[in-house]
Amino acid sequence: MGIITRLQFYFHDIVDRKHPTAMQIIRLPNRTAASLGTTYLVDDPLIEKPEPTSELVGRAQGIYAFASQRDYGLLWQCRFSE
Repeated sequence: MGIITRLQFYFHDIVDRKHPTAMQIIRLPNRTAASLGTTYLVDDPLIEKPEPTSELVGRAQGIYAFASQRDYGLLWQCRFSE
C-alpha cells in the first residue's frame, strides 16, 4: 500500500479591502454576487490555521465561477504555489 499524505490549509477571499485577493471579473446584469455565471480571479494566501494572521505556507491562484442555478455550486480551477 502506498503512502498517504494529508494536507490541511486555509484560504480566505478578500474582496473589499485595500489589497483584495479575489476580483470579480464577470457579473451578469440584475444578478447577485453569487448568481449563475458570476466569475472571480483569485490569488489567495494559503495559511496554516483558520485565523487570517496565521503563517503563510503558499498561494492558491486561479479562477472560480458559480455554476448552479439552485445553490452555491462552484466550478473551481486553481494552482497551488509557494
